[in-house]
Amino acid sequence: MKGQLEHLLVMSELPHVSLRVVPFSSGAHMGADGSLQIIGLEDRDIAYSGAQNGGRLIESPGEVRELSVMFDRIGVKAAPRKPRGRSSRRTWRDWHDRAVAQEFF
Repeated sequence: MKGQLEHLLVMSELPHVSLRVVPFSSGAHMGADGSLQIIGLEDRDIAYSGAQNGGRLIESPGEVRELSVMFDRIGVKAAPRKPRGRSSRRTWRDWHDRAVAQEFF
């Protein structure tokens, strides 16, 4: 898990990447069923909805709007992007330590 978190930290520092983490303490949320991406193209937005055995690309404007709203609602439950006075590495280290502790208990 440490390697995955380190990779996410590196990716989150890229200018075109926005990464939000929903902590377990936030409880149930609309994103618990799988991954969700909203992809902005030059002329329109599309979405990708992931699942355990595959996913699907969504191009219908109505469905993309619905998923965009869902994405925003999930974001409301996410942890702050960078807690005040803390570095990203420190925040990720704390999340890693908590995640590892939860795996063993």
